[in-house]
Amino acid sequence: MSEVIITIAARSALRQAITSHPRWSDFKRSHAKLISQYGKSDFILACQTLNIDINAVIAASSKGETAMKERTKDRAEVFALRQRFEIVANRLDSVSRDKALGIFESIQKYGQGMATEAQFAAIAKIVAVGEALPPVTATTTATAAPVIPVTAPVAAPANPAASHALYDIMRDAVRADLAPMVTDLVTRALENVQTVKIELTAQGETKGTAEGHQHPMFATLCRALSARQADGFAPNIWINGPAGSGKSYATRQFAQAAGQAYHFQGASLMPHEVLGFIDAAGTYHRTSFREAFEFGGVFTFDEADAWSNEALLVLNAALANGRMQFPDALVERHIDCRIIATANTFGLGGTADYVGRQKIDMAFLSRFPVRLMWTYDVALEVAISGNADFARRVQAARERAKAAGLKIMINPRDSMAGAALIAQGFTHDEAANLTYLANLSADQVKLVEGRA
Repeated sequence: MSEVIITIAARSALRQAITSHPRWSDFKRSHAKLISQYGKSDFILACQTLNIDINAVIAASSKGETAMKERTKDRAEVFALRQRFEIVANRLDSVSRDKALGIFESIQKYGQGMATEAQFAAIAKIVAVGEALPPVTATTTATAAPVIPVTAPVAAPANPAASHALYDIMRDAVRADLAPMVTDLVTRALENVQTVKIELTAQGETKGTAEGHQHPMFATLCRALSARQADGFAPNIWINGPAGSGKSYATRQFAQAAGQAYHFQGASLMPHEVLGFIDAAGTYHRTSFREAFEFGGVFTFDEADAWSNEALLVLNAALANGRMQFPDALVERHIDCRIIATANTFGLGGTADYVGRQKIDMAFLSRFPVRLMWTYDVALEVAISGNADFARRVQAARERAKAAGLKIMINPRDSMAGAALIAQGFTHDEAANLTYLANLSADQVKLVEGRA
């Protein structure tokens, strides 16, 4: 096996062979790594466990390797396909979603954003399945917990993209062929936004509502938090998404709608930061986690993949068994304590964009059996930005950067910060220079602003 050489073509073929195997789901649960992150040893282990003839798969893939290297799909086509995928990603099963993300990663890493016919066809097939599935609905009934009925979507307000601002922004796009494409994609996304009312009730009494522009996954989050496991507790939830996509905002929004106390804690290094401590005078100092655990409420481990394992592992008993030995007492978990972790990864270690993220111990990760993908939502970004025109300018810059393969981050926080500056009297150009353009080179600014 040490002689095995896995080329790009072989990697794609092995992914297909492994993920289509009947026992792939079982293997995936026991092997804590996304298939898009598999190295040579991971492929060998998977093939040995699933009784896949790795040499036969590699040999078969080599016949089409020449064709695989011919990247006939340009960045514009890949970009359009990625947008279609992101719209339906939450409808897909995890295997299909991981497979598509793995291929996109390979396209970016090895093809500078250009794809082979085989890569493009594989993703297009997955996307077509997602497009054929109905959008995720949000109607549920929970036992001994807030029930979260979601009213039928009402007509959206006047389309905020109808102004000519977006077209003005895109007029001089980095690529003439990309300009109408990006404009059309953003406009269509905004046209399809719906206003949703989510009403949380318990024992027939309305506890609260969340109404207006919601992230597409917010209703799913509410439904999951209203569920009850056999032990009576709501399942712990891990939310993975890029910076500024609204993960923490959504957890706070749920707490407000549910009428629950909201507790939040950023990345921590030591156990006492979560459990509290007894000082030299014998006084116990409580923490936000203790408050939520003992008296109920929503607790969020913010940026959980930046916490130290030392701080997290002491909580395994609390998260799984419903009780925790704090420095001063053994405490039972409150029945309405809901626990959420937000992160930029699934806890499997740093990525190209988030290099400083920790690889979280699997014992802790297993305590979060519900996992949600939380992507950027352009309609929500415009709705909450404070300045719709500037938000659309930021979105257009983000899409140009993505289409050009630039490794830079432009996120909704830029939209909100820029809107605040404009409200203070700054021009749009000044706000752009102080936010999403601030750390870019002159050439990068030309690309993302469409001046090249």
